[in-house]
Amino acid sequence: MERMSRQRKLFIHGMLYELGFRTEEGLPFPPIPLIKYAVEGIIARAQALYGVHICSHILMSNHFHLLIVVEDPAAVPKFVAYIKRETAHMVNHLLERRKKTVWLEGYDSV
Repeated sequence: MERMSRQRKLFIHGMLYELGFRTEEGLPFPPIPLIKYAVEGIIARAQALYGVHICSHILMSNHFHLLIVVEDPAAVPKFVAYIKRETAHMVNHLLERRKKTVWLEGYDSV
């Protein structure tokens, strides 16, 4: 079976986008202050590292929504990868798991 290639996402400098990504399974983000503060620290660091301005965000128990304004279009995939990687490390550390995948591959952008 031939696998279809994904189209590259187009981001334009100064434009507003909604990004969303979902966990593989379960509800790894309970609504407790520890999770809230840890995730906010991760997204603040991601914003500082990459050309993206975060307007708003909401972390649900099994998915994440971000409203961003793109400053550097090429940095958006790295920005998302950083957030997904660091939150996965946090969840795995808190649940004492080794290298378990937390997020589904890819993300939606509107």
